[in-house]
Amino acid sequence: MIKFIKRLLYISPIVLLFALIYIHPVNALAVDNTGETISVKYSSHVQNVGWQNSVFDGQTSGTVGLSYRLEGIKVSIENPISGMKIKYQTHVQNVGWQDWVYDGQFSGTSGKSLALEGIKIMLEGAPVGYHIQYQAYVQSIGWQNWVQDGQLGGTEGRALRLEAMKIRIVKEDSSLYGKLGLTYRTHVQNVGWQDYVYDGQFSGTEGLSYRLEGINIALQNPTSGMKIKYQTHVQNIGWQGWMYDGQMSGTSGQSLRLEAIKIALEGAPAWLHVKYQVHVQNIGWQDWVKDGQAAGTEGQGLRLEGIRILIVDEKEVVYSSYNISLSSMLDKQMADEPAVDVVNSTTKQWEWRYAQIQNGIQGYYLWQPQQNSDGSTTNIQKWTNSPDGYQYIKQTVQKNIDPSYIINDPTYIYQFIKLSYVDGTTASDLNKLFRSDGVLANKGQVFIDAAKANNINPIYLAAHAILETGNGTSDLAKGTDINGSDGVKKVYNLFGILAFDGNEINGAYYAYSQGWTSIDKAIYGGANWIAKGYINNATYKQDTIYKMRWNPQNTGTHQYATDAEWARKQTIYIKKCFDMVPNAKIIFDVPVYK
Repeated sequence: MIKFIKRLLYISPIVLLFALIYIHPVNALAVDNTGETISVKYSSHVQNVGWQNSVFDGQTSGTVGLSYRLEGIKVSIENPISGMKIKYQTHVQNVGWQDWVYDGQFSGTSGKSLALEGIKIMLEGAPVGYHIQYQAYVQSIGWQNWVQDGQLGGTEGRALRLEAMKIRIVKEDSSLYGKLGLTYRTHVQNVGWQDYVYDGQFSGTEGLSYRLEGINIALQNPTSGMKIKYQTHVQNIGWQGWMYDGQMSGTSGQSLRLEAIKIALEGAPAWLHVKYQVHVQNIGWQDWVKDGQAAGTEGQGLRLEGIRILIVDEKEVVYSSYNISLSSMLDKQMADEPAVDVVNSTTKQWEWRYAQIQNGIQGYYLWQPQQNSDGSTTNIQKWTNSPDGYQYIKQTVQKNIDPSYIINDPTYIYQFIKLSYVDGTTASDLNKLFRSDGVLANKGQVFIDAAKANNINPIYLAAHAILETGNGTSDLAKGTDINGSDGVKKVYNLFGILAFDGNEINGAYYAYSQGWTSIDKAIYGGANWIAKGYINNATYKQDTIYKMRWNPQNTGTHQYATDAEWARKQTIYIKKCFDMVPNAKIIFDVPVYK
């Protein structure tokens, strides 16, 4: 059915930006509210070298691969927030823990040839969300995992020298997605289980010739239905089965090396990918691979020694600002009498209810068939005084217009996808979506050809037809006989064009006027109608599903449907299609309201 409404929301473009980008659990260098980067500066006194130059924000201080001990360290903050301080203490060979020192003071010893063995660093007076993180390079171990806020970096009681340090200040980010991330750990020969690391950090050893024997991988704060799976190729065993979300892959206590690994996401948005890189015996770091590709070697007897894993976001996002507020948008949409599909508590039947105010009273109307004396049927409006019913429709409209309700959902976000033509979809991809007993069956190539001819995304075009026709099984889709000037002809309407609720026959008459006398003609004709009227229209520029439904540029006019949930319903099928075409280009156009 076709009619039109719409509505809007206030949301900061910065908030929207963070809502559309997956971030690490703690991943950004700290920035204060003036925009100044809060940096950490540090330098080390190194055996045979003396004081090195100062470095900043995660850079390496000390030496790697030279077996030189750290003997002292100085740490300070650049551009601190008022009242913020840094303090640190070191564990020194033959001495133990020294007292805490602050802000650039020396910790360690000078002229005694004593090694630093451990370090703890903390912030004082920092706002909630700020953390100091540090990573130690330790004799016979290599780089340890990052620790933070007073945890031990290095060792205590093992007589192992610190050889290098990395230090950084970070600020926990906030995201409407809720900090999606990866965590993983490896079981290493002669070491055992290492601590968990995060989002691209190194796990394993480098330069020690130790084999990886097992691995756990898990997602942090995944969206609903999203999982990570992985399988390893193990010495003398071969490929093991897939493991999920924190389960161990590999072996324990058998001294068998991991030789290769595959990692993939399930239930993730199409623009998210898992990438991983392994360090292999006699080879070193291989190139990054992604989404289930094999990393490592097979049949060469070479051990995995280290791994990095991260989730990457490969979508493009643009932002469109509109000169209207959310509340004004909502008011205009409600004046346009939007509809919701509701089950009648008495009849137990679904019915379309349209919001309406009569004589200052809130309520709704629906179309009700009435039998005429000649046997024909006429649909009439039946109005119900129901403020609660009106408010339910209003709340439904608000949730379907407000971008903050949409961008958080990995399916509904497809309302913002740009609908111009993209390559990469095949007829086979689309045919898998069509019911075998519907008129759309095996029409995948027709949809692709029609989409290309009219500069429309074929995935969207197929999904639109599936929704409007009950996947090719509606009366309009199966054909309607129309008696015209040149006799009776069967015509088809696959997109609900001009088929208004309560008077769907209008859609058949329109199809007759356009000569849509076959399924193929109806596909091409519908694609042309949508392209000219909406997606490629120079006046309206409604090139997303969201814009087609709500027209934020000129809200209340030229909107595709009265159903308040029409755009949301479309996304279910669109996401299915995009999940089948992982290489399809994805561009989101997100509305921003004043």
